[in-house]
Amino acid sequence: QPLLNVLNQQLNQLEVNLEDDNLDNIRKFLLLVAKVHLLTYYFTDAFTANRKNLDVRSMSLSEIESNFETKRGLVRVYNATIELLLHATNMWRTDPAIIKYFPGVFVLNIWQSACIISKLAHSSLSAVLDVGKGKKAYQDAVSLTFNASVLKHDMAYRSSGIMKSIWSMFSNMYDDWKK
Repeated sequence: QPLLNVLNQQLNQLEVNLEDDNLDNIRKFLLLVAKVHLLTYYFTDAFTANRKNLDVRSMSLSEIESNFETKRGLVRVYNATIELLLHATNMWRTDPAIIKYFPGVFVLNIWQSACIISKLAHSSLSAVLDVGKGKKAYQDAVSLTFNASVLKHDMAYRSSGIMKSIWSMFSNMYDDWKK
């Protein structure tokens, strides 16, 4: 936990320093990707060292969320993913051709961010999250991946098709969990 906090502070300071030097859109995108990647470590709940012989992979999301710091971190990753997707959408609106030239890994970063939003919007944290803003960012991510496709049935095209159904899948899973 302390290491995550230190790295996040350093990343925030780097962002401030780079923005002072007129940060371009691609570097801003990469900075936001780094922030999302760093904050996704909250999903692993590595802070349960006091729990013995528990495998994080076998824990439910509600068990992981029991730790306040983990909840706080999950809210932060939710907000970081929205920021990343909003930035990518603004880049695309400014220059619609840019998305076609994105490397495949950029498209995967967009997909990862959308999955994080969908997972957290349909969790017990939904009461403290701006789900409307997240849903809009999610829909933008579907458009981004679709528009990143250069020919039918490539990775971006298939990703956008899968993403269309993921939101409802997580919604159905969350509804079942609430029962």
